[in-house]
Amino acid sequence: KKPIYNAYILLSKIGDTLLHSECDNADVTVLASKDKNKTVIALAYASENFDHKLPSLREKIEISGISGNKKVTVYRIDDEHTNPYKLALRRGFGDTDYTEEELSILREEGEMKVYDSYESDFSENPFIDVEASDNALLLIEIDEVK
Repeated sequence: KKPIYNAYILLSKIGDTLLHSECDNADVTVLASKDKNKTVIALAYASENFDHKLPSLREKIEISGISGNKKVTVYRIDDEHTNPYKLALRRGFGDTDYTEEELSILREEGEMKVYDSYESDFSENPFIDVEASDNALLLIEIDEVK
């Protein structure tokens, strides 16, 4: 699967109600939403010119309107995560005629998977630490602990 396909999968998790979100960094676009059970934040980190290399991003996102212990699940698409094309380039697989083993490795890399998952008490700490490389898409789900 191409990374754009997984981006559509992630963005399909956006909730029914859009929430106010803002960011001072011109290279970061944030879209926050909520449905009846969870809050979802999509964060894209990219320059207007995709050839322009951005430094790694490390930020704290303040989350308001949420309290108590919640489960935080982070999905990530970038050059190193959920990107079979970049993996093929790094491993020198070439453009065509993949072996069965190479195809298996690339298919596994193309599957959307959780990057990080943890519990956080938003009553005590209303922040989420975010880390992204350039041209990355992150999706953060904040849900009830089950």
